[in-house]
Amino acid sequence: MRKIVEERDQGERLDKYIFKNFQSVSRSYVKFLIDGGKVRVNGHQEKPSYKVKKADLVEWQDFLKERFLKTHKKLKIIYKDKNVLVIDKPCGIAVHPKETLKPKSEVTILDILVREYPEILKIKGERPGIVHRLDKDTSGVLVIALNEKAFQFLKEEFKERRVYKVYETLLFGRLEPKEGIINAPIGRNPKDRSKMTVVPEDEGKKAITSYKVLEYLFFEENILSLVLVYPKTGRTHQIRVHFSSIGHPLVGDKLYGPKKTNIDLERQFLHAKELKLTLPNGEERIFFSDLSSDLKKFLRKIEKPRT
Repeated sequence: MRKIVEERDQGERLDKYIFKNFQSVSRSYVKFLIDGGKVRVNGHQEKPSYKVKKADLVEWQDFLKERFLKTHKKLKIIYKDKNVLVIDKPCGIAVHPKETLKPKSEVTILDILVREYPEILKIKGERPGIVHRLDKDTSGVLVIALNEKAFQFLKEEFKERRVYKVYETLLFGRLEPKEGIINAPIGRNPKDRSKMTVVPEDEGKKAITSYKVLEYLFFEENILSLVLVYPKTGRTHQIRVHFSSIGHPLVGDKLYGPKKTNIDLERQFLHAKELKLTLPNGEERIFFSDLSSDLKKFLRKIEKPRT
């Protein structure tokens, strides 16, 4: 794409100029393009802070199609109709690429979807078909839209909190009371932008998590709590941040948990167990995912519950 800067845009930062003239992308994606050398001003690469001038020729190349990688990986399908696909997401694979990653870095769920269901490329946006996400190292139920109408419908269902979600997790410590609600806004951690944190109400987004303890367990010197979690909102890292904030981080969570531990779990113990929603055809369905094999294996190492 190419555009000549008009007088009304003179003095605007290059990244903001691109953002205004490039539909359906985020500011971070624009920065990704500029940092990746895909933007030229009068034939030269400039920084995001460059102030454009009248008559500058700004040219940019979209990375998106290059980021759909070839792969032979398969998806475990729970349900499929003409509008939606529900899969059992494994741990260790991201739902979509991070915008800070260079192209052709690692395969994602989106890459597999594009290969198996190329019709999703007709859906507008950077992440066609993706209406919600699970962290790379979280497993379980994930729903995907297969057409634009279904995409808009499901996005609205999640936005209006009409989707019922259940997760299973294992926490450090004896979580009490056995049932409760964590109501604490979440925002970007100002000291580490890769992390989220609980923030004052006027600095973050509303985040609500309810829970129920299934049982208390012991592993070597650790008291652990096996918990069902019912997030009412869908903020980034919400479950991990909320439980860490009250002193009960997820077992295996290297980002929000303790730096040193004698527990040899390679990822956070978090599994999307159940998803209840209304499909675009009006039918209400509940989809289930059995606890993944690595988490089952870890639970078998733990001592029987004690009172």
